Amino acid sequence: MPRPRRSPASQVLSNAAYIGNRVSWKVSLLIGALFFVVFFWVVPAWLGARLEATESPRLRPALEALVGRRLHWFKWLAVGIALTFGYFAARNYFRLARHTRTGEQNSGLIAKLLARLFA
Repeated sequence: MPRPRRSPASQVLSNAAYIGNRVSWKVSLLIGALFFVVFFWVVPAWLGARLEATESPRLRPALEALVGRRLHWFKWLAVGIALTFGYFAARNYFRLARHTRTGEQNSGLIAKLLARLFA
């Protein structure tokens, strides 16, 4: 039986947990801060600017409906990534051992839940 497909945001957070578990605490903290800034401020601002620059009067309402309502997804993703990398930065600072695969999945799940709560 094939494995069910996950959403792209869920895959991004799972990959963040995988990477955060394997790098040092400094790198984890730096990556988390960088991706938070990119997904929380840069990507929504860039998409908003591209939306404002659209000159077609017929295309603009459709793009506003499609993109404008979904900009909060990037903020949700930014909070989830920051929580995931922040957790692994703190954990890797205090402990030398890595999580098992189950631990990675559980921390990714907790980050997803908290991101929905905070964003």
